[in-house]
Amino acid sequence: MKKILCMALMLLSSELVHARTVTEIIDSKKLIVGISVDNPPLAYQDQLDKLMGFDVDMARSLAKSLNVDLFLLVVDKSRLADGLAADKFDIAMGISYSPDLIRQFLLSKRVIPDGVVALKFCQNPYQIRNVKALNSSNAIVMDTDAHIMSFAKKYMPAAIIYPQQYNINPIDLLWHRGTDIVITDLIQANYYQYYYPKLLCFATKAPIVGSRSYKVYMTQKNNTQLMKIINNWLRVTNKQDIAEKWHINLSLS
Repeated sequence: MKKILCMALMLLSSELVHARTVTEIIDSKKLIVGISVDNPPLAYQDQLDKLMGFDVDMARSLAKSLNVDLFLLVVDKSRLADGLAADKFDIAMGISYSPDLIRQFLLSKRVIPDGVVALKFCQNPYQIRNVKALNSSNAIVMDTDAHIMSFAKKYMPAAIIYPQQYNINPIDLLWHRGTDIVITDLIQANYYQYYYPKLLCFATKAPIVGSRSYKVYMTQKNNTQLMKIINNWLRVTNKQDIAEKWHINLSLS
């Protein structure tokens, strides 16, 4: 069984000087993946600091398909793109698709559908009927990724933005901050609503209009061979089984 090593980003600051080719990755017997660990169920650390989540399992699957060891680099989500551009790792995971990124990097085929939703306590009758109602709502936005922040900046300029941390979840914000709704991404909302079905309910029937997105994996712009392997692997890997393990819905109606 291939081992997984978690290292600080700085440890490889002098090791990688260019985007490694597939041959170099295989010859080195290690695949280096950059992830952020503040966004369950994609990636997070449990109480024993063990890395867990959908992206962790997917990275393990990809490394196994290449017959190499997996090295996970924990990076702040705001530095994933910079870390990849500086060749600190081979692949960045947990990335929200954006036109800006596709101009700078290679993005994989769709991994998970996503979007912006609102959560509330189930006893609260409050519902978001349209995007215009968001800016006048008593809401807190969870800063889970660049996509949700871009959405909040456009439609909710007056909203309170709360940095996402693993030990802070929507229930904490609804309970302790006295807000009506918490704006977060669909992936995380489904995860928490699965575990607290009688406590947490959706204040939106579907991802808010104009907010639909999806998660991708990302490589350097010139690493076309590696991206081809990633896309082929995405077609044949047991992504559905891994998604079900983490209560992630791969279809978005």
